Amino acid sequence: MEESLNRIVIVGATGNFGRLVSKSLVARSDTGEILVTSRHRGRAERLVRELQPDRAAVSLAAAELDANSVDSCRRAVAGAALCIDLAGPFQHRESTLVRACAEVGCDYLDFSEDAEYSGAVARVAASASIRAFTSHSTFSATTLLLAHRLVERVGNLGEVRSGLVMATGGGAGPAAMQSLLNTLDDPRIIARAEFTLTYPEPIGGRKLLVYPTADNRWFLDVLGIPRCVSGIGFTNIAVAPMLMLLRKTGIRLSILLPILLVGQSILQRLPQSGMRGCLQVWGRGNEKDGAVSLLAYENGIAVPCFPAILTGIKYLRGERPMSEPGLHWLHEWLPWSEWERFCSEWTVRLHET
Repeated sequence: MEESLNRIVIVGATGNFGRLVSKSLVARSDTGEILVTSRHRGRAERLVRELQPDRAAVSLAAAELDANSVDSCRRAVAGAALCIDLAGPFQHRESTLVRACAEVGCDYLDFSEDAEYSGAVARVAASASIRAFTSHSTFSATTLLLAHRLVERVGNLGEVRSGLVMATGGGAGPAAMQSLLNTLDDPRIIARAEFTLTYPEPIGGRKLLVYPTADNRWFLDVLGIPRCVSGIGFTNIAVAPMLMLLRKTGIRLSILLPILLVGQSILQRLPQSGMRGCLQVWGRGNEKDGAVSLLAYENGIAVPCFPAILTGIKYLRGERPMSEPGLHWLHEWLPWSEWERFCSEWTVRLHET
């Protein structure tokens, strides 16, 4: 492929988040080239056919990509401006793809919530001439954006608590659920470790399981906040206690994936309230505290994809969020007003207290 200033590559395009990102970029972009990839070329080609009726000026192509093969990664990202990596779970991934991006000069964005993988990306970005947007899923990029908003409102923060209440009746694909269970299996998580946040109605007060992510590193390094904790809960209040009970019996939660996927498919057939979940960042400054929440309804299920969609749109236009190489974050180039407008289009309500 020839070099293009507005070509992006989507890795893991046929997964749950990959489809959401691909469809959103095709629907919202009026220029550029998108290469969708999968471990199986046939799946990528089927996705291109699915997207074909919706596409306008965007050029679509399909390719096979093995994220563990240097040659495969180089071939896919050569000549591209941005690689969006959605091929989780990242706990089992090497840094092969981002190293290939560094070699050919392709900027890189991933959805990793794994601190070790994101650390590997950070090390590559420190010595390469590419821009890297690591941990740009719900945790890290989005929570940093909300924390940055809190800093603007209440001043420097000494403590932050971030918590995601996930929709029980759908939204997470197999890879995302596998990543969640793998993290909860981490022996560093104490079975009884939890904290409480008060969410907007209809969620209200909710106990959250401590859920270690790259937040613990980035809140300190990026915003200088010395104390932070991340947590996760579910719209069905029975899920978290059940998972912790199973964990205390010695059962590895990751083996429950097939059962949870069946349960999720059953729940999706039941009447839905329309409420998909909520992400909140609470912070305490020197004189006062506050909270910013994203309450998602209906198609707000795509909340985790916002950073990839917004970044992808810019690159398809031939734009760059910033010029210098290294690690970068959503709040550095996205004005809060643009974030509010984008959320309103996706039935996501911003709530500040």
